Amino acid sequence: MAERNLRAAFDAIRRHPQRAAELGVDEEEAASWRDAAQAMLIAFDEQRGVHAQAQSYTEHEVWDFAATSTAQYPLFLHFPYFDLYRKQALGRLAFRLCVRGRRLLVEVGHEQATYSLLRGSTLQIIHHGEKATVHAKRPVTRPVPAALAVEKVSQPAGRAPRRRGEPSRSGA
Repeated sequence: MAERNLRAAFDAIRRHPQRAAELGVDEEEAASWRDAAQAMLIAFDEQRGVHAQAQSYTEHEVWDFAATSTAQYPLFLHFPYFDLYRKQALGRLAFRLCVRGRRLLVEVGHEQATYSLLRGSTLQIIHHGEKATVHAKRPVTRPVPAALAVEKVSQPAGRAPRRRGEPSRSGA
């Protein structure tokens, strides 16, 4: 979503340079939005076949799904964010949207995304810049382009967080 918003803002500035000038937005700022959008990545762990919600996510302890009752879903309504964030609690990327009176189910895998119209009339969508039409009872599946390779993110020198039990850097 953030990537799409940044790209849309960049495109709007290109289409409306006079309004951009009135708002104090110059080419350099607009280019930084475009660059930020291009640098975004939804991480995918090839070995496990899952989208990671954060770097090193697949190295976290796995959520105990067997001990989680059906009444405790969705997890975020029943467990503290802190507990969910430090464990692998995301089994797949699927969500539902209400769009102008229609219900859309979106299921995203590593290689493809499937859009299913659960309620309402035909819906036009855009998948990675490609227009598609979703009809009731006729899911639309489109390929998900490979993610761009990015270098591992690291903290600036001396700014990495301390691990628990690690002595203070200041010696105190």
